[in-house]
Amino acid sequence: MDQNIVNYLEQNKNTYSKEVLIEELKKAGHTEVNILEAVGYVFESNPDLQALVPQVFNFWDFKTKIVYQNSSQKRKDFLFGFFVPFLGTLFSVIIPIIGAIFSMLLFVVEVVALFYLWNRRRSIVYGLLINFVFMICVGFLIAIWIAGGISNL
Repeated sequence: MDQNIVNYLEQNKNTYSKEVLIEELKKAGHTEVNILEAVGYVFESNPDLQALVPQVFNFWDFKTKIVYQNSSQKRKDFLFGFFVPFLGTLFSVIIPIIGAIFSMLLFVVEVVALFYLWNRRRSIVYGLLINFVFMICVGFLIAIWIAGGISNL
């Protein structure tokens, strides 16, 4: 935590509003993460002001529950959940022998991720589920195509 920001906030919190202080710190060139961390520390004693501090969305933080602030965050999580299994499938196609074992492990990881992320990042879970249904439909269509090709012999 940047002690200069904390000192500035402590000195001016009774004179200026929190929003004005945050804007002045941004103009001074401080990073948003440092500002929000210091604001949380200084205004922690007042829960009403603490609730006003916006949360920084860290995409790679899968441990904490995310409260989506806009639809683009939901969209990013959904697309992540939808396309990540394709990367694992691509790896399994490139290396056939190890790929078969990797595909089984990938399925287990996806199922565990569904349960782990359900209360944390639900849009990723929706992406994984849609990917799973999509792959079942593709497999079903390929099976029909192969069966249709075999019956014409």
